[in-house]
Amino acid sequence: MRFYRINTIGWFCVLTWSSLAQSQYDTYTGFVVPTEAILPETEEHPSLWFSEEDLDIIRARWTDPAYAELVNEIKKDIRDFKNRDPRATSPGERARMAKTLAFAWLMEGDLVALVKALATLDIAYDNVPQTYGPGVFDGEYDEIYRATWLQNYCAAYDWLYDQLPSALEAELRAKLVAEAQLLYTYMDQYAPRPHNHRSKPAYALGTAALTLSSHPDAAAWLSFALDRQNTVTKYMFSNEGVYREGPHYYVFTLVNAIPFLWHYLHVSGVNLFPYYQPAFEWPVRIRNGRGWMPNIEDGYMKPAPTHAVAAAYRDTPTLLHTSAPLAEILQWNWQTTRFFTQNYTGATRDVTWEIDVLLSWDASIPATAPDVSPTQILQSGQVVFRNAWHDAGVTSRYLLFHGVASADNHDHPDHLSYLLEANNTPLAVDAGYGPRGFNDDRRAWYVSPQAHNTITVNGFPLEDYSTAQNEGPRMRHALDTPFYDFAEMEAISRGVAGGAEVRRGIAFLENRFWVVYDIGTSENTANYQVYLHGRGVFSRDDPWMIWTAPEDTYGEGGRLYAAFVGNRTLTITEAEGWTSFFWGHEEEQRYIAVRQQANDPVFLHVLYPAEVDENPPLFMDQSVAGMVSIELTDQESTTNVAVQRDQRVRAAGPLATDATFAWTRRVLDTVVQFALTEGQTLQWEGATLFTATIPLTVAVDRSDPARHTVHVEAFEGTATLTLQLVSPSATPLSVTLDGQPLAFEMPEQGQVRFQLAGNLLRPGSTIVIATDVATDIDDVEKTNPAFVVSGPYPNPTSGTTRLRIFLAHPEHVQVVLYNSLGRRITVLWEGRLSAGETEIMWDVGKVLQRKLTPGPYWIRVVAGSKQRTVQSFVF
Repeated sequence: MRFYRINTIGWFCVLTWSSLAQSQYDTYTGFVVPTEAILPETEEHPSLWFSEEDLDIIRARWTDPAYAELVNEIKKDIRDFKNRDPRATSPGERARMAKTLAFAWLMEGDLVALVKALATLDIAYDNVPQTYGPGVFDGEYDEIYRATWLQNYCAAYDWLYDQLPSALEAELRAKLVAEAQLLYTYMDQYAPRPHNHRSKPAYALGTAALTLSSHPDAAAWLSFALDRQNTVTKYMFSNEGVYREGPHYYVFTLVNAIPFLWHYLHVSGVNLFPYYQPAFEWPVRIRNGRGWMPNIEDGYMKPAPTHAVAAAYRDTPTLLHTSAPLAEILQWNWQTTRFFTQNYTGATRDVTWEIDVLLSWDASIPATAPDVSPTQILQSGQVVFRNAWHDAGVTSRYLLFHGVASADNHDHPDHLSYLLEANNTPLAVDAGYGPRGFNDDRRAWYVSPQAHNTITVNGFPLEDYSTAQNEGPRMRHALDTPFYDFAEMEAISRGVAGGAEVRRGIAFLENRFWVVYDIGTSENTANYQVYLHGRGVFSRDDPWMIWTAPEDTYGEGGRLYAAFVGNRTLTITEAEGWTSFFWGHEEEQRYIAVRQQANDPVFLHVLYPAEVDENPPLFMDQSVAGMVSIELTDQESTTNVAVQRDQRVRAAGPLATDATFAWTRRVLDTVVQFALTEGQTLQWEGATLFTATIPLTVAVDRSDPARHTVHVEAFEGTATLTLQLVSPSATPLSVTLDGQPLAFEMPEQGQVRFQLAGNLLRPGSTIVIATDVATDIDDVEKTNPAFVVSGPYPNPTSGTTRLRIFLAHPEHVQVVLYNSLGRRITVLWEGRLSAGETEIMWDVGKVLQRKLTPGPYWIRVVAGSKQRTVQSFVF
């Protein structure tokens, strides 16, 4: 039974292929490759993974300690298969047996393995249906399994070609031809829609065409295979590499895609890897600190085998690093992955994964971490808020905001949902796939909207704007700055007459915690519910709802504090649900549903991660008519946030603004940072801190009196901005946009005004306002003895540089170098420091292995969730 999501009559209904609009599969943003079949002039063996001349390279890996873990697993399989009777082995394992024993012959000249491999090939496809009809592509003979069998048999044929008796060679070749012809003729009948049930056999058919390249139909097979692959990559992937079925089926597809990509390159010299680059960058962009893709959609927590394709990108630039090639990032991704299971592909009964990795992975490629912002904004519907790429231990912060357009296969009603990890522990969880996939009596739960951290309207999920056009939730706003990250998306629901719209915004504050707001709009009153699924033991201590997660396979233990407010009385109910992190691993968890009965609801909630023994911040509801607002105070600072439906100037406590959303951070009664979404003014205790002539989405850092920074989302037209400097006696000296000067004026002492053209802005643009205040450390925060940075010494410098860092408590510290435009250059120093004062030093030339261009630079010191920035001059 195939399922298709439809908006008008609930969540799922059964449709036939003829009732689906063909055009929907041609309107998403994915990628395609050329479909012209390129085959060698003569068929040669071996050629799929290596040529005869390259075999010594593979044999060297067999004895290289870097590959020892893989080799040991392969040797265990060899010993197992050598003791088996091929006729008593299932069809899937029979194909794996043939390939594994053929590989043993190549690596070790094992005659017993050779004899058993030949005997296995002699009965390849025996008792496997090879004429189209009922049961041919179903159950244990499903096309997704047969795809891997075909690739395994092709590899065995390729490797043992010179050892095959002529009669066996002809018989085996005929079987491979028959299977290829079966896939070629009937692929669209058994896989009428473009998803993994089509892509896996399409990759296998491509491998068969390359293996049997002298066959008269090989070119037709290969061209057809490439075309069928394209239908999937165009529809299931976005142009940014997002795979819409989730991590499980992403990896499941790669089991066949990665071998084919290498086979085409080796046999025909055709390199398709550049087309697939976003698809291999995507798992890095959304990974958590332990290297796992999250359990979204029909997915489990999964590592991505990026090392198996790294060698294809040795000289390829990547958006994940300013200078290192993609190969090194993909290698780093794998090397920093922490495993809780060895078998993660989803195809363990059929795949010879260790052999494929041994053949494709070059362990000599260096591992380099990404050096771009850890927060990643994918316009196709995913935003990852994180404070570090590396495993930051108890200070780790990660939240995935999910709004990818729906597909018509294993799609979950999870628009505008999120999942959250902190302390290297899942704290706000998604439902996942289910302990037994589709054979689960709880399947109805996993595909229900209330199983996700999302919003429903009269129980109905949020939906795409246009299913036929693959138009998912709209990304309305996004900002990525060193101190404030933000995104807002909008989706619709048909759960109420006339429809409804929901805007959800998520702000990542100070790299420590999040606030989430939801604004609903409908013509008629409806039941709006916001769901939050925590993990661990649940308790309540007004206003906080608390989940305490234990240390276990999936994390080191932590606590999530959550609190809700709204523009009217909220009704909060508790219920039980389940989440599945991996195959067969299901956890029961307590979740809450927060409800308003309205046509104009506003919800605001805080997500505050903490260690198990850490107390929450002080919480104050400062909401007034028309504006929902809260104030949080912890040992670091005081945070005020406010959200409203319309853009009118309203005051909630000391904060007044006309913005849809506003945030301020206060230290010792001074606002050192603030942000607005769709706002023109922000006032604090009656004093105007910011004005703009048009509504802007903007974030401002005033923590350094000598150097204020302003980050503005791109907009149309021109705006005039006026900013109050943190020091009322300060005089602005210059205003620059990405290093280029802007004209400015000082309307009053301590103020600066400048004009900005929206078309000059791009992601990462930074406006810097230099003042005459002589300081290299934030004067406001210098009085806080918990964290002080002194230096650098000497300054200016051309060699060894020193910093003195004072900490009240031991912390993990990272020292990062930025250029004058605010672009990150490299990590200068990283490690754990004890309480008290410590002097650290480095030579930037040795760190970079090159000289820096003379001029001003910025050094940011991050200690846990705290940070300081100082200026350094290089000559």
